[in-house]
Amino acid sequence: GRGARRTAAIRLLEDGHELSVVERQFVEAAASASPGFHAVVSAEAGVSIDLEDILTGSVCRVSEGTASRIVRPGGVLYARVVTVEAVSIMVGCGATMLPPTRRSDIADLRELLAPRGRRPAAGDLRDVEDMLRRWYLLAADQERNPPPPRLTNTDGDPLAPTTLTFALSCTTAEAFEALRTLSVTESDEAVLLADADYDAQGHLAAFAIDWTKRGNRVNRSWDNTILGHIEVRGQTLTASVNSSRRASRLRKQIDKRLGGRASLQRTVIESMDAMLAKARSEPRPSSPDPSPELTAEFETQHWQAWCDQPIPALKGQTPREAAATPQGRERLQALLTEFEWRGDIPVERLRSELGVE
Repeated sequence: GRGARRTAAIRLLEDGHELSVVERQFVEAAASASPGFHAVVSAEAGVSIDLEDILTGSVCRVSEGTASRIVRPGGVLYARVVTVEAVSIMVGCGATMLPPTRRSDIADLRELLAPRGRRPAAGDLRDVEDMLRRWYLLAADQERNPPPPRLTNTDGDPLAPTTLTFALSCTTAEAFEALRTLSVTESDEAVLLADADYDAQGHLAAFAIDWTKRGNRVNRSWDNTILGHIEVRGQTLTASVNSSRRASRLRKQIDKRLGGRASLQRTVIESMDAMLAKARSEPRPSSPDPSPELTAEFETQHWQAWCDQPIPALKGQTPREAAATPQGRERLQALLTEFEWRGDIPVERLRSELGVE
């Protein structure tokens, strides 16, 4: 700990060891320096790394032969930097480099340590060394052993494929008239019943409609969103959705429209493991590859819309909103840098669009 390090340094200085002036300065600087989180600005392989202390804002160039060959711009190092006579070196560095988006989490720590936009001084970090070390160890463990992804629908609800089965005490035609308005994006009866089945007398025997809404909260370029699917055959209504919240909403809508004419018989929630196994086992339908022009147009529309979508990594701001404030720009730059790590994303185009070049 810091106390043990300080004691060892004091003993070295006080026990009569013959140290040069520079050596004495180095021991004193090492004893007082606290480890911090440093963003890699640039690196010259085998020579040096330019670092920015995310907490204090200080910048320096450290002489480093090994790590300078493997770090990447934007990566975050947990290290103790010691500077003597304008020469800086790293004295101890965490083995795991954190990805750029961890800068946003460290910015949150900075706001806890020094609120109202201030930055903590180097001396302020000595009292929180243990907390910062524990935070790094937890973050490093998450990088080595990432948690499984949290799968959600476009409403942000955890995926939970759910099937509701109702018994009907009305005709199929009556059920259709009561439920057809759940498809808010299609009102043409002929279109809604294009794939319907009829009995020998010409009466409606079965139909299927999508439960829809206009637009999409996440993907603003979408004209509509399919929330669920409803099938009626004879006296049975089956409704399928992909989350528990949507299942609750759809049940209320069916009760509102059909009342006592629809009685819920059972609710089946499929496990994610079963859903993924089913998806892997089913053959993928063959379809022609889209043209390069169509693919390019889709990607352009997607990333154009992304600039105006709320992003969790930006604390719920859109990229365009984040670009308007210093705190938001810091998070946005970290996110775009991580996009560069991934590749296949038009980062330069996004930087130009958002004005963060």
